[in-house]
Amino acid sequence: MAKRRGRWECLVTLAGVTVLVALVSEVFVESVQEAAKTFGMTPAFVGFIIVALVGGAAEMASAFSAARKTAST
Repeated sequence: MAKRRGRWECLVTLAGVTVLVALVSEVFVESVQEAAKTFGMTPAFVGFIIVALVGGAAEMASAFSAARKTAST
């Protein structure tokens, strides 16, 4: 049987993951801004198209990974 985690342990884990997501988001935004500047993209194009495509790709990768784990058990 799995060990139950305490409330504080869960909150610390949540806080740590939140910090990591914020750092990854910052790197992503800086990278996209540089690429957009290099290729001459407008901020609207980057916001509506590029960010949506990358977000969708990340979601699909996550969904396929979860489906593969479920299928193998």
